[in-house]
Amino acid sequence: QIVSAVDHIHEKNIIHRDLKPANILFAEMDWLKVCDLGISTLRTTDGVDTALSRTSNMGTPLYMSPEQYGSKTDIFALGLILTELCTWKPADELSLIFENYRLGMRCDLEAGVETAAFVRMLTELDPDSRPSCKEMLEHKYLLV
Repeated sequence: QIVSAVDHIHEKNIIHRDLKPANILFAEMDWLKVCDLGISTLRTTDGVDTALSRTSNMGTPLYMSPEQYGSKTDIFALGLILTELCTWKPADELSLIFENYRLGMRCDLEAGVETAAFVRMLTELDPDSRPSCKEMLEHKYLLV
């Protein structure tokens, strides 16, 4: 549901830029909502983000992607959120794992091989190597 919600805002050319567990609410017993679009930004029709989004470094540092602009920044945050959900470790405890990953060191997410592979795909340093929300929704990892 989280990926579907983010996909929906991306379809509206909105980039959230501050996805984190605190911004995901349980609206009902089995329904999630993404909230706090306070620092979100709009993409122009040609896919280029507004000037503000390219010059502003905003968001929660533990969930920020290296590039901080473009819809793929939300994908990076989704990878970190998934890691928290699967490992039961908060982002501050996971930051060293991801720093080691960024430095090219092997990291063990302790969440299973398939989960680790999916998270690595979502947290690629090159945003062009990350999937879109639509691609995530079609990925075998999420097709349950």
